[in-house]
Amino acid sequence: MALAESNRQMDAATRAQDPRRIEALPVVATKDPKAPVVIKTGPAAAAVAPLETAGEKRSYHIQAASPSLAMLGAGGNDAPLEVVPGSNIPGWGHVSKIEQRGQSWVVVTSGGVIK
Repeated sequence: MALAESNRQMDAATRAQDPRRIEALPVVATKDPKAPVVIKTGPAAAAVAPLETAGEKRSYHIQAASPSLAMLGAGGNDAPLEVVPGSNIPGWGHVSKIEQRGQSWVVVTSGGVIK
């Protein structure tokens, strides 16, 4: 959950700088919760985590979920995307909730539902 808290703090800092433009920053986290969070910026960051253009929705599937956390996979060699309610998913928008529907989990966003 430390990573989720760091993401919320970075989102707030980004909005404080320019509330009209919010971009996701690639974060490299370790399994050690006390390790520093590394944020990659500049040209190298674009190669690590390309951002989708406005309106472009990447195809995700849910690898694992709970009411407070979901791991989304995009296929290929991409690392899973960890989201919590309040996160922003490029192309999908704000995550409003993560819920179980029958036997499956869904991530409800402002841009649609990821199943």
